[in-house]
Amino acid sequence: MSPLLLAAGYVNLDVIATVERVPGFGERVTAGSIFRATGGMTANAACAAARLGLGTEFFGRVGNDTEGEAALAELRRFGVGTGWVVRSRLPTTTALVLLRPDGERAIVSEPMNFDYGPLEEAMEGLAGEEGVCVHVDGFRLPEALGILSRARELGFYASADLDGFAEQDLRAFVAEISASLDIILL
Repeated sequence: MSPLLLAAGYVNLDVIATVERVPGFGERVTAGSIFRATGGMTANAACAAARLGLGTEFFGRVGNDTEGEAALAELRRFGVGTGWVVRSRLPTTTALVLLRPDGERAIVSEPMNFDYGPLEEAMEGLAGEEGVCVHVDGFRLPEALGILSRARELGFYASADLDGFAEQDLRAFVAEISASLDIILL
């Protein structure tokens, strides 16, 4: 079997505004542009991996709405498998991204309810396979540590993007994180 990435996390609609500065409450700024794009750190990682030729399956949730259809189409366009994505009555999550010219971002995102059931099912079905990596984002890392430990028990690699993981939680979970992960993105 060729290498396979199982990427579990957010895919959302990003509404991105390019601004010179982030306004405070009661202030208003005019954006250089406002546009929409599919986003989410794990979805972005899955697309990047697929573009590099790695077999990639995405695990997440989208709504039964136009945004969900667009997100799935975008993932597929990059070669990411979407057969494990859960469709929901809830709308696809949206993130508001204020982007400065220097690349700094301010992000406001909706919460996402995540179900690890499909990922666990896929992992068990791949037991004994070589070259499998399970990747999660930092937003749900404490609850994903058991999944990542199971991935390592199955002989898979485990990775996480710690962007979004609160510093105080990092300190509290540093031993478990280092024991559960092969690859850490900071």
